Amino acid sequence: MILRRITKHVREQNWTAIAIDFVIVVTGVFLGIQVGDWNDGRQEKANYDRALVDLRVSAWDTYIHANERISIAECRKAEYDRIGRLLIEGNGAWSGLEARDYAYRGAGAFPDVIRSPQRPRTATLWDTELNRGTYDLMTSEDRQTLANLFGGADAIYNFQHDMRQKEAALRALAFPQDLSREQRVHFFQLLSEADQLNSIIELVSSDLVESIPGMPLLRPESEDMIEQIVDILKEQEANWREVYGDCVVPFDEAAFRKSIAP
Repeated sequence: MILRRITKHVREQNWTAIAIDFVIVVTGVFLGIQVGDWNDGRQEKANYDRALVDLRVSAWDTYIHANERISIAECRKAEYDRIGRLLIEGNGAWSGLEARDYAYRGAGAFPDVIRSPQRPRTATLWDTELNRGTYDLMTSEDRQTLANLFGGADAIYNFQHDMRQKEAALRALAFPQDLSREQRVHFFQLLSEADQLNSIIELVSSDLVESIPGMPLLRPESEDMIEQIVDILKEQEANWREVYGDCVVPFDEAAFRKSIAP
């Protein structure tokens, strides 16, 4: 319609009408672009808000896993020390170690004598949405802080695989046998390597537990949400006690509320 009208005005050399038609066309195109950009911006903001909700869940899952590790850290160290001393200070016959259901409810063919927590990866959402550009609306400072956070969570996830291999190699200690000095040193070395991996994991976990509650972007937006997190932490503590017994450090609700306060 507009093209036919412009053609007619050109034939008639009606330059005023042509100018008006040109303005109408340009204005229409401009408004169309503006509306499109506005819709895109609204959709981008909606995607960001939705991803941020899911990101908070991932971050608090990371917090719970990290809190579990540091909650039992002292008991873990004491058990490693006990087994290490039995290996180094003993000689000849090995009476075997008690099999433990240590942070593990499954059942394999061979018993575990040491079993550290194995928890799922929590950085998947962060990586996926970052690659999509969903977090482009964040400040560079927030992106860097979250990259460090989930980078630490990923480091723990990767370390725990290597740690599990070391712990699995210690299963032979569940059975009575004669151990030569060389064999005792070999098992002690495996135990030392698992201890080193655990120490790194516990150190990173401590950093995560300290940093996550204080991050404004991850902080719960209402008192009801804080209450939900507190309830989850109490429930998790009860679950851990079923596995770890008195090893679990009691949840300090007052300290937690202080750490999460604005």
